[in-house]
Amino acid sequence: SFSLAEECLSKAFTISPHNARIGRALSEAFHNQNKFADELTISSTLVNQDPNDPKNIQYKAFALISNDRMEESISFLENFRKKYPHEFATRFWSRGGKEPNSLSHNLAFFYQYFAKKKINEKKLKFNKIEFNENNKPSIVSEITSEIKQLFEKSLHEYDLILHEVKDNDKVAKFGHDVLNQIELIYAEFQKCQVLILLQKYPESLDLIQKILKKNPTDIEYLFAHGRIQFYLH
Repeated sequence: SFSLAEECLSKAFTISPHNARIGRALSEAFHNQNKFADELTISSTLVNQDPNDPKNIQYKAFALISNDRMEESISFLENFRKKYPHEFATRFWSRGGKEPNSLSHNLAFFYQYFAKKKINEKKLKFNKIEFNENNKPSIVSEITSEIKQLFEKSLHEYDLILHEVKDNDKVAKFGHDVLNQIELIYAEFQKCQVLILLQKYPESLDLIQKILKKNPTDIEYLFAHGRIQFYLH
């Protein structure tokens, strides 16, 4: 159980308080029990111990979001990029271990997450399909300029990631070329999602078709392709 994991990890971290792996595992144990204040405390401790470790930074950024401090989380990542640009772009596997990740990816995601949160808080209609009296569909969006700007910042971050990944691919060492290709497709798909959110459907269609050439049977990509086609027609 998570409570037992917390107990064991707390003891281990008391014995070895500078072991970042134990600290991050303890942070996750707190998160999984909705102990968000404790999650932030331990992740802040890790950052204080090693302020340029991107994994520690990632854990604190997510802990700030857990504590509903979204703007502070974004500022935290932006400030880290200014101080440590190389570490900011350093890639590692995500907390779930399913895809390559970096603080660059986190910041791009946070911008769109924050935009969606504002849409929900304001109860705005967003990319909602409505039908007129002739049963003809139309797409309704009521996003504010602030929300649109957040989506555009997210799009900009994914463009930076794609530019960097393509540069890395030119000088990729053995074993890293596969990671580059995985990250390339992942970032392209995330960019496609943001283009849909911004109602840039022709651009998103071009990109999803490019992605499908590499992964023609992926259910998620096929669904996105069908969704864009619907919006276009």
